[in-house]
Order: sequence, then C-alpha cells, then structure tokens
Amino acid sequence: MDKQKQKLALFTSIFIISAIIILLLINNQQRPSLMPENGFSDVFHDSSALIEEIDQLKSQLRDNPNNYDILAQIGNHYFDLNQPKNAIEYYERALKIKPDNPPVLTDCAVMYSQLGYNDKALEYLDTAIALKPDLAQAYINKGVILMTIKNDVGEAVAVWKKFIEIAPESEHANFLRQQIEAIESNQE
Repeated sequence: MDKQKQKLALFTSIFIISAIIILLLINNQQRPSLMPENGFSDVFHDSSALIEEIDQLKSQLRDNPNNYDILAQIGNHYFDLNQPKNAIEYYERALKIKPDNPPVLTDCAVMYSQLGYNDKALEYLDTAIALKPDLAQAYINKGVILMTIKNDVGEAVAVWKKFIEIAPESEHANFLRQQIEAIESNQE
C-alpha cells in the first residue's frame, strides 16, 4: 500500500508540473511572446515598447476614462509584462463597463490566480464559461487551478474532459487525454 501511495504521489507531482507548463504554454499562445528569437537583449526593447504603449494608452484614457477597449488593452499589456496587480486593475475597470466579456474574465482570472486569489479566479472562470460555454481557454485554466491549487483531481478531470470535447484536435487535448487516462488508471 505504501508503494502505491508513493507511486500516486510521484504521478501527482509530475502531473501538476505538467499542468502548470500547459497553462503557461496556452497563455503564451494567446498573446505573442515577449521572448524574441534573435536574443535576450530584445526582451528589454519589447518590454520598453509595451511600457511606452501603455503610457500612450493611459494618456488616451485621460480624455475618455471609460473606454473599454483601451482599458482591456492596457490590462493585456500588463498581462504580457507579467504584472498581475496592474493587469487586474485595468481588467476590473474594463469589466465594470462590460462585465460579460469571457476572454477578459479569463485573463483576469489568470492574474488573480498568480496572486493567490484562486477562489476569485475560479469565480471569474465560471462566469466566463457560463457566458461562453465553448471557451476552451477557460476550461484548461480552471482545470489547472483545481488540480494544482485545490487538489480536486475529480473536478479537474471533469473540466479537462469538457476542454477535450470543445477542442478535440488540439495538442493540449492529446496531452490531457494521456494525463486523464493515467489518473483514472491509478484510481483503479
């Protein structure tokens, strides 16, 4: 029995690490990467360009402080810069204007999760899913939080099965099929 528990613990650790990697890969596919192919020094240039664009967008907000598109775009730039507090600030301002935008809710949830507000993140993901039941990104993020933070294997598997149903041909679906199969065979 102890060997079986050790085997399950090892599998769970590997699965959690894999799930986190998937989350990072998916979120990087959602937005262009800041890491250019031609070297590290360009990262600073790209970051500087984003910061400069944020400054320009903020100046536009002075004339129109409730411009949803600008607020969401600033949130996206802070997301890309991995500045969760700033991203949340602008996403929340955008969501006050238009609370029914599933991609913004999903991105805001990822930022909340990075700060450790996982219940809030799950709430936002559930809202995004309710508004757009075919938003695959929300399911995979929810599954990662359920698995890695909440240790709710059963619910994570159920959520990821829904992701597979929505995006059956994606590379992430194939990976999740393998992980789910391994989890289910370990539970037998």
